[in-house]
Amino acid sequence: MIAAFIKRLARVMISQGTLLSVNETMFSIAMIANLIKRHPRCLRLVQRKKLALSTGIRLSSDPYKENEKDPLLAKALKSSLWEIQILMKKHYDQRVRDFCKLFRTNFLGKTVFYKAEDFISLDPLNSIITDLE
Repeated sequence: MIAAFIKRLARVMISQGTLLSVNETMFSIAMIANLIKRHPRCLRLVQRKKLALSTGIRLSSDPYKENEKDPLLAKALKSSLWEIQILMKKHYDQRVRDFCKLFRTNFLGKTVFYKAEDFISLDPLNSIITDLE
């Protein structure tokens, strides 16, 4: 169920990426990293390559069923987080691209969780007005 939530959140970041602010994208990436740390079984989403060594099957398409109403039937654990790779390579902001690189490290080895709330600005309009003054 957690893997399905992670995949859905990653899909939203890809499909609606231009509508999300940099802070919202960074918050979502931190949330995904924290969920994977809390549920290590979901690490296979990050570690899965195009060729599944156990089955020898090449992943030519994503087995995740995006429109499945039941998250347990969505086959999220058989998929990968290719969406993070897209953000790492194609996002317009360098900070997001750099933050996505945490998935290339051994972030499970760290005991500290990422502070997702650091990326939330409580009143973005107020910060814009303050910058103009």
